Amino acid sequence: ADRAQPGDVLICCFGTSVANHAAIYCGNGELLHHVPEQLSKRERYSEKWERRTHSIWRCRAWRDSACTGILNDLEAASISA
Repeated sequence: ADRAQPGDVLICCFGTSVANHAAIYCGNGELLHHVPEQLSKRERYSEKWERRTHSIWRCRAWRDSACTGILNDLEAASISA
């Protein structure tokens, strides 16, 4: 997670050697991703995910407040669930 910054898109190899999955790095060692037929979820950006990471993409116009909004929405949803 040293290279990844909040808001970065992590392109990963999920179950194959070919890049086929994307996640958003949320900061604090967490990523947000969605697996088909499941709800989106946060997970630790662990060694397992670091090994799966093919590349990291960053939007030049990214603003930290965008990630804050996503995380606030997730927090509100988990409280009401």
